[in-house]
Order: sequence, then C-alpha cells, then structure tokens
Amino acid sequence: MHEPLHALGLDHPNLDLNKDGKTADYECAANPSGETPIMCSPNGGYRTATGMGRLTGFDLNGLKALLANARAQGIK
Repeated sequence: MHEPLHALGLDHPNLDLNKDGKTADYECAANPSGETPIMCSPNGGYRTATGMGRLTGFDLNGLKALLANARAQGIK
C-alpha cells in the first residue's frame, strides 16, 4: 500500500517530533487513537493485525488533495 501511494504522488509525512533538528524514521503525526499515516517512513504507518496497511485520515486527505489538484488542471 505504501509504495503505490508514492507512485500517485504522496510523500512521507514525517515530523521532527523530538525537536532534535532531524526528521527521523517513524516520527509521524498521529491521530488521538495513535494511528499514524501508512505513508510514515519507512512503512511505519498503521497496520492491521494481519500486517497489511490501512489508510488513515491523513492518507485519505493527501489523496483528496491530489485529486483536487488534478481536477483543477482539467484531469478527470
């Protein structure tokens, strides 16, 4: 799930959570339930019990933004 979303244009949403001046692996925003985006690097995002990734609101918002940009450019 992670790599195909790169192909669509999404990047890693990592943040400098510990404020050490570096954005490190697994430093990602999380929702109140503790779920991180599937796009968290490296593949550190939310996973189900079977190990498969699941899109979170962060990921869906990124996809919606890509779709809105495509529509603004006349791509249907």
